[in-house]
Amino acid sequence: MACNECGAVVRSAPPGELMRMLDEMESAIGVAAEMCPHCRAVNLFPGFSSMTAYVCQKCGKGVSVGGGDV
Repeated sequence: MACNECGAVVRSAPPGELMRMLDEMESAIGVAAEMCPHCRAVNLFPGFSSMTAYVCQKCGKGVSVGGGDV
C-alpha cells in the first residue's frame, strides 16, 4: 500500500494475504474497504464500518456491494 499524497510504500503483503491485511486495517482504524469488481481497485472509506453501494474512486462505475452494478 502506498501513501496517496507522496507515493511512499507504507505496507506491503503477498497477494494471498491482502484480504486478511485489509480486514485488520479496517477494524483497527474504522475504515471500510471494498474492491471494485470492474477494475479491481481497492476503495477505502474512512469513518465507515461497511458500504452497501459506492462509486469506484478509480474507474467511476457504480457498485452495489453483494448485488452487482448500481
